[in-house]
Parts: sequence; C-alpha cells; structure tokens
Amino acid sequence: MGSMGKAYSVWKAPSQPSAPVVRFILLHRQKINDNKTMNTPATDKQIAELTVKIDVLTDAVRMLCSQHGTRITRQQLADRLGVHRNTLTNMLGRDRRMPRPGKDGKWLLADVIAWEAARPGQ
Repeated sequence: MGSMGKAYSVWKAPSQPSAPVVRFILLHRQKINDNKTMNTPATDKQIAELTVKIDVLTDAVRMLCSQHGTRITRQQLADRLGVHRNTLTNMLGRDRRMPRPGKDGKWLLADVIAWEAARPGQ
C-alpha cells in the first residue's frame, strides 16, 4: 500500500429481506451428536426471531457509526455501490434522498447505511 495507509473494507448493511439468509444459516447449522452432523430446517418462528436480531444489530452498527463519525471517501462510496467515482455526481443529482458529502468531501457512514437500507429494490 505504500504511504497511502492500510486498505480496509467498509461494513455493508444486509439487504432486505434477510429471511433467505437466516433460513440458509439455520438450514445448514450443525448439531454435533455422537460425531454426526444433522441439518435442521428452520421454522418460521426461528426465522422471525433471527430477522429481528439482525435488524437490531444493523441499527446498533448505524448508531456506532453515527457516534464515532466514521466517514468514507468518494472512492470508498463508489466501491461500496459498485459504480465509478464520477457516477456519484450523477446519482447525487438524481436522488435527493442520497446523503451528501460533508465539507471535507467525505460521507458519514451512518447516513450511507440508512440511505442504503431505505432504497427500494436494493
């Protein structure tokens, strides 16, 4: 990386609905009983409980990001969204709900996570 510093990836909020992810995890969890592995299908109640827990954890991450003021650069936001840096300018013009960068040219991660979670069809 040279003198530019250490590269890191930014946490990305889970996309909705989270039930398929939870169902996959529960379906493939392992129970150890006499060295045998068993797959147990998830019940709707288990899926609902884990979905609530995922939502609570997502909110907690948003709160922590907001409190700590984690900020991301234009390039980091572009990488997160899977677009070119210059495309962000077009997106800012089209989407009034998209968070705006601060005076330092960086976005508050908590605002980005909230915006991502509120985007329809994403």
